Formats: sequence, C-alpha cells, structure tokens
Amino acid sequence: MNDSKDVYLKQLVKQYGDTIAVNGINLEIPAGSYCCLVGPSGCGKTSTLRMISGHEDVTEGSITIGSQEVNQVPPAQRGTAMMFQNYALFPHMTVQENLAFPLEVRKISKQDTKEKVVGAYYAYLILEENKTLLNNSLINLNAIQKETEILVSEGLFEQINLDQINYSVLKLNNQISQIDHQATNSINILKFVIGFPQDSSLTLSNSLTDFNAENVSLDQFQISPSQMLDYQIVDENRKLSLLTLKMNKVSAIPSVSGFFSHQQTALRNEFNLLSADKPWYPSTFWGININIPIFTSGESLAVTKQSELAFKKSENLLLSVEQGLKQQLSQLYTEYNLALYALENDKENLILSQKILSNTLTRFKEGLKSGLEVAQAQNQEISAQNQLLQSHFNLLLAKLKLDKLMNKH
Repeated sequence: MNDSKDVYLKQLVKQYGDTIAVNGINLEIPAGSYCCLVGPSGCGKTSTLRMISGHEDVTEGSITIGSQEVNQVPPAQRGTAMMFQNYALFPHMTVQENLAFPLEVRKISKQDTKEKVVGAYYAYLILEENKTLLNNSLINLNAIQKETEILVSEGLFEQINLDQINYSVLKLNNQISQIDHQATNSINILKFVIGFPQDSSLTLSNSLTDFNAENVSLDQFQISPSQMLDYQIVDENRKLSLLTLKMNKVSAIPSVSGFFSHQQTALRNEFNLLSADKPWYPSTFWGININIPIFTSGESLAVTKQSELAFKKSENLLLSVEQGLKQQLSQLYTEYNLALYALENDKENLILSQKILSNTLTRFKEGLKSGLEVAQAQNQEISAQNQLLQSHFNLLLAKLKLDKLMNKH
C-alpha cells in the first residue's frame, strides 16, 4: 500500500453471474498495520484482494485508500502491489518480454533492458548446457571406471590405468560442482535484473538450441545513421545551435515595425450609448518604429560569432558521430560473422574430438591405449564442448550488440 494511508472497504460486494463471492464486507485497515484474511477456499479472500488492487471490478460498495475512492482508478495508479498465488505472466508477451517488463516499469530504456535481460538469460543457459554435457561425460566415464576396475581385478590392466580414470572422475565431479555454483549465481543475477524474488524458484524452459543463428549480411543493416539514437541526439543539438544562430543574427540587424489604432469615444454625462442622435468622436493613431541597435551592435556581433562557432562545432560533431556509427556497424558486423565462423569450426572440432574419444576407448578396451590416453581424450572432448558453448554465447552477444546499435527491440 501507499505509505501512511488507511484502507476502507464499505459494503463491498463481488458477484460472478449468480454467485456472490464477497457479500457486503466492511473493513478498516489502518496505515502501517498488518491485516490477514483467513477462511476456507472460496470464501472471497482472493476476490477482496483483487478488488483492492484493481484487478477485479467492484459490483457494489466502495474502496477508499487514504481520502480517495479508487473504484474507477486503474491498478497502476492506486499505489498498491499484489503477490499472486501463482506467478502471473502476460499471455500476449514472449518469455523475453515478460522478463523485461519489470525493467520497463522502472523506466529503463528498451535497448538497455534487452541487453541486461538477454545477457543474463544467455549466461544462465550456457552454464546449464555445460552442466548437462559434463554430466553426460561423467556417466560415460563412470561406465569406463567400472569396466577398468574389473579388468584390473582380473590382472588384465595395471593399477595405474584405474588411478588415472579415478583422477579424471574426481576432476569432472569438481568441474560439475563449480558449474552448478556458477549457474546458481547466474540465475540469482537474472532474478535481480528482472525484479524476481531471490527466495523463489525461477525455471527457464528454453535451451541454446532454441536460438538459431543466421549469417548476417551488412546489406540487411543498411540503415541511415539518422535512424540511430546517438545520431538523433547530436542532430537535435545541431538544430538547436542553428536556431540560436538565426535568433542572434536577427537581433543584430535593424528592425522596422508599424502600428495602427482607431477608436470611437462618447463624451456624455448620461449612459445612453445606444442613442442614434448623440455624437461620437473618432480618434486614429498610426506610426512606424525603427530600431537600430547602435550601442549593442558590437556585443551582438560577438554573440553571433560565438553562435556560428557553436553551430560549426555541432555540424563537425554530427559528421564525426555519423562516421563513427558507420565504422561501429561495420565492426560489429565483422565480429558477428567471425563469431558465426568460429561456431561452425567448433562444431566440427567437437565431432572430431568425439571420434577421437570413441576410438581411444575402443583401443583402451583392447589393451592398446592407457588410462592416461583415455583421460586426455576425455578432456579434449570436454574442452571442445566448452569452446562450442562459448562460441554460442559470443555469437548471441554479437547479435545483441548489432540490435542495440540499430535500436532494434
């Protein structure tokens, strides 16, 4: 509720069709106090709260907050807040738009909102994907560990092979634990960014595979710098400088103005203005004013010169910003395509590392490879997985930077 405001419910009624959910409740809630509505399911607790917050219309009665009756006041203007029993999502919004909504309410620009939300969102997805891959690798390594234990017990393998596998298992468990901790921190950062309660559960249903990367051609982004926010701000300053210059120039030149006035006057002792036989006395004034700024001409000239310099400076700044934006767009375009190229290479590297691991495991079971070589192949595959995830992240961030530069929401 708003600070220091009492809440009054008077003969409050809520009816859904033939069903009366709230029947003439009267309640006074003093400012700064706590009030609990207790009762069985269906007795009208939620309907009462929703009417107070403005999410339900009042059938009869009134709700007063402070000194204002709020029956017809929109929810956003009541100064109330409501924690829903189930988290409320706007059905007409995407996942990203629902996450970004709290930031927009806080008057954060759409570009900054998208950068904050999407950056935190992607970071969490990367960590979750990495954790899944490491867990899969651990399952495979545990299977190899058990097979190696049997082979060592039968005297077919030396103990050093098992020791090496055990070391790899411990190392992998430690990596998973670290990733799990990082993922927890990442989801907490995302909660903070979107204004979500830290002690509540937040589940994201998307994965990295839901975000398809496309090759970006600079031709797709052939937009005028005048459409970019940075350019528009500087251009407005240039226009203001031009108006100031024109105003100062006008004030420094002589000016001529004319005036004209005509009136009819009745000089009478009686209030008989409508009498047709009484005279009216006309008077007319006209003339010309000529203003020559003799004594201020030097000062006006100096001010005009300063305005000219300020205007030229604003023009040069605008040109510099225009060139900078073009260069920045070209650079971001290059970064995006390099990130896309790296992603495709890392996909091939992962396939190759998986083949190497598979062949190493086969030869290990035949006694032709050592446990150390298996561990090395396993680490190589994990490294390729991590690199692929990082390439995904770099590509998504590069696209985000492009969108922000072009004011895409």
